[in-house]
Amino acid sequence: MSFYGALASSSATLASMSAAFEAISENIINSQTVGFKSRVVEFFAEENTQPYTTAPNSGSGASSRSYYNNDRPSPIIATKNETDFAIDGSGFFITQENLTGGKTLLTANGSFERYSIDKGTTVDGYKEFDTYFVDKHGHYLLGWTYDQNTKQFGGGTLTQDTLEPINIRRYVPIVQPAKATTELALDFNIPATEITGDQYQLQHRVFDGTGTKEIDDSRVFLKAIVTKTNVYNQFEFSIEHAGFNNRGQFAPRPQDNIIITFNADGSTIKEAYRKSTNLPVNISSVGFTIPNLGGSTNSTISYDLRKITNYDQGTLAGSGKQLVERETSNNGNPYRIIHYRGTEVSEDGTVTIRYTHDIRSVVAKIPYGRVFNPRALTTMNGPTLETNENSGPLQVLQFSSRTNGQTGQSVTAARLSTKAVNGSTTNITKEFSNMIVAQRAYNSATTALRTIDEMIKKAADIKG
Repeated sequence: MSFYGALASSSATLASMSAAFEAISENIINSQTVGFKSRVVEFFAEENTQPYTTAPNSGSGASSRSYYNNDRPSPIIATKNETDFAIDGSGFFITQENLTGGKTLLTANGSFERYSIDKGTTVDGYKEFDTYFVDKHGHYLLGWTYDQNTKQFGGGTLTQDTLEPINIRRYVPIVQPAKATTELALDFNIPATEITGDQYQLQHRVFDGTGTKEIDDSRVFLKAIVTKTNVYNQFEFSIEHAGFNNRGQFAPRPQDNIIITFNADGSTIKEAYRKSTNLPVNISSVGFTIPNLGGSTNSTISYDLRKITNYDQGTLAGSGKQLVERETSNNGNPYRIIHYRGTEVSEDGTVTIRYTHDIRSVVAKIPYGRVFNPRALTTMNGPTLETNENSGPLQVLQFSSRTNGQTGQSVTAARLSTKAVNGSTTNITKEFSNMIVAQRAYNSATTALRTIDEMIKKAADIKG
């Protein structure tokens, strides 16, 4: 190698070590930055033709190339913020520059905030807002909107084309009008007994739909009564009054009573029929007429009795005992004002809004994105990234699913963690070790440059 070739080689090594110092400094500075992917510098002794983020240093000697370690999963750090999300696995959150469009971007920083926009409209006198998840750059988190009518996310097509900013449609507050009960499911156990005439009662609440204030002025209390017949595992089931609000009582309607018979172990009602007609009834929808419920005319409530059982409970046997209710579902409600309480996100990305009165509403599902070559992603601003022809196209995936939503191919699924963020991938110990190595290489190249410079001067003096 000639003097000038050695000079070029040492200069290239100095440039490469300078790039290493720059990367090390960036990594250390961002060791506490949420979602930061550490920068890696690789050295080689030949021209680099690979598509990395930094162009190679030409010439012989130690040239370098660098990339961000975007394919490396980040550590998960717990927080107390319910809008902080972390990806347990490889992948990125998918965001959009603007509410109405702009670039589709990727980020490993799952620290989002709620951003509300006043729609300029009111609901029952209260302002109506659209509320979105945005990151610190104002980019909108994308997801598949849930349709309350079709019960589907993204219109049933979970692809990039159906992604849109997640809107939790926040009303402060929401007014929910009173709604009359038309369907009700009972869930209780009738103690096993062989004594004819033993009777058990379960008081339950229904609504007449007439309430206009935030008190339970639309409540109607009924009681389900089960009476043991003289047939093995058989009971008569009836509905009676248990107290109206200032509307008086109604007389029992024996014509509505049904006879239910359980199977041998009491786990299931095997048959049921109307006592007055001997005609069979469907236990998932047994109609009982309730006079003057919500008006001057009679109303019918459809009772679902499929969860009623007849197990032996020993000490509960005896006439007049109250039944222990396990669960009752009711499609009616009183007039109430519902206030926003928070957001819940499950590990599969389902976003649920939590309101007062234990009301929950599913609004969207958060996906995540991957690309074939994450190291080639274009860095926009910190952890914000953009795809390009070298990274490959965006693949949109579902959390906790092993299927690519666009191609149907099997993939290794990531999970979503809430009240957590992805930390920096910087390893401080490794960075200081790299700094020592780079410093020594830099010092060696500097010494070589001085030696070559002195040799060139001496050669020039000899020649002169």
